[in-house]
Amino acid sequence: MQRALIVAVLTVLFAPSGWAVKIELPPDTLVIEAEAGEMDGAVTVVADADASGGEALDHPRGDKTLHDIDLPSGGDWYVWIRIFCPNGDQDSYWMGIDGADPTPPEDALGENGVRIYSAAGDSVNIAGQPFNIWFWDAAKAAGDPHSFFAVKNAGAQVLWSKGREDGTLIDQILLTLDETFSPEVAASGGPIDSLLGVEAGGKLATTWADIRRR
Repeated sequence: MQRALIVAVLTVLFAPSGWAVKIELPPDTLVIEAEAGEMDGAVTVVADADASGGEALDHPRGDKTLHDIDLPSGGDWYVWIRIFCPNGDQDSYWMGIDGADPTPPEDALGENGVRIYSAAGDSVNIAGQPFNIWFWDAAKAAGDPHSFFAVKNAGAQVLWSKGREDGTLIDQILLTLDETFSPEVAASGGPIDSLLGVEAGGKLATTWADIRRR
């Protein structure tokens, strides 16, 4: 199995056709396709027309997908995931970066990570639990701190997603140094085109090249 190295860049990105959303990302922000990584054998690729590229992942509890990424600096990297939660028993994921300190920390079956799940008053749904919709989320519960990883050094890192509740789907992962940026607000819950972007000067460029999955 082969993992592509993903490099953080500054781009102005457009959502795929059907979403008609123009998104300007903060500097040094990554958008990663959940399925573009090294998946444990029981992780399932799920066809979903509302997911980026028409595909998302379903992780059994404890199974992982690994992504090789290259961060331009250390610091506090804030994490968002685009997630689909069928109900209150299928609404969470663990996320981690090897060697980084997660906040708020949680034991993810023997390793440190953060837990992200749907909760009343969180990033997307003030009135109640956001079930049966795709949305971007970043916290464990309303009022909790935004989940982030304290990364010690720039360079190669291993980012991972780990199943906590079967049937919860994950589409994309976003890492940014900007604590105030919300892809849920910027993209209105939609996916972000992670493969092709327009740089600030108008030059067309690939965000990262040759993303492959097994």
